[in-house]
Amino acid sequence: MSYGRSIVIFFLLSTAQLAYACADAQVAKYEDAATSLKGKIIWISVMHPNGTNQRLSILRLQKPINVYENRDGGNQFDQTELCVKEIQLIFADTATQKKLKHQSNYVAVGKLFHEHTAWHRRKILMDVQ
Repeated sequence: MSYGRSIVIFFLLSTAQLAYACADAQVAKYEDAATSLKGKIIWISVMHPNGTNQRLSILRLQKPINVYENRDGGNQFDQTELCVKEIQLIFADTATQKKLKHQSNYVAVGKLFHEHTAWHRRKILMDVQ
């Protein structure tokens, strides 16, 4: 079997596996009035490129989501992302964020947006209301 044919077969199998794995994914859109997602809160510590340490709250979703870009003139950063299993949560109030700890059945409500800076550590983020 040729190398080119092997790559094509691998790509087709990978695509089919991804489609199967996300067949039951919830559909979401960017900048809807509000999106409600359920999952477990986890905390990660990462280093920003400028040397600043970040402690971030991540929502590990109970069910993956497919987020589709708004084709009617949405935000320039928004891109379709399939089979998203984790989102970064952004809170206006850090006191609320610190109270979360490690909740296993947290329901986050807010607006979704796509990563666009070095501070964003997941493809999809939520501005929690």
